[in-house]
Amino acid sequence: MPGLHISLGGFKKLFHELEGQFFELDKKIQLQLAVGNEQLPETVVDEKILALRAAQQHRSRARKFHENANSLQELLDLQSLHSHVTIIPAYITTLQNEIEKHLENARNEVTKANMYE
Repeated sequence: MPGLHISLGGFKKLFHELEGQFFELDKKIQLQLAVGNEQLPETVVDEKILALRAAQQHRSRARKFHENANSLQELLDLQSLHSHVTIIPAYITTLQNEIEKHLENARNEVTKANMYE
C-alpha cells in the first residue's frame, strides 16, 4: 500500500501543476481577448500576467504548507493509534506546533496571493 500512496501523491502533485498551467493559459487568453475587444490596453497585460504568476506561486507555496501540515497530522494520528507505543507529550506538542506553523504559513501565502488579484 505505501507504493499506491506515494503514486497518488505524485499524481496529485502533477495534477495541481497542470491545473495551475491551464489556469494561467486561460487567463492569458482572456487578457488577449480583452485587448482584441479594446476593453483593456495592451500595456496592462504584462503587468497582469506578472501579478497572476506571483499569485500562483503564493498559492503553490500555500498548497505545500498544507501538504506538510497534513503529513505531520497523519504521522501524529498513526502514532496515537498505536497505543502500545508510548509517545512523549513534548513530541506531540512539538508536532502540533509544527502543524500550526505550516497552517499559518499557508494562510499568509493565500493572503499574499489575494493581494495580487
